[in-house]
Amino acid sequence: MGGIKLRHSVKVDNKGRIVISKGLREKTKIKEGSYVKMMTEGKTIIIEPIESIADKYYGAFKIKKCPRT
Repeated sequence: MGGIKLRHSVKVDNKGRIVISKGLREKTKIKEGSYVKMMTEGKTIIIEPIESIADKYYGAFKIKKCPRT
């Protein structure tokens, strides 16, 4: 993980939830409804966005002719 690292302190609520700040969401392109993966390294929690397959391959394929149904 290179580049500038942003650090934020957040409070965990009574259900174990945290809020990811707008700045961090924008930097990592996490939007409402996005999925993230969570893992641990020792006592560190790592949260990474999961890129959707639709977004990843959007525009990668072209249809020469639309099939008739």
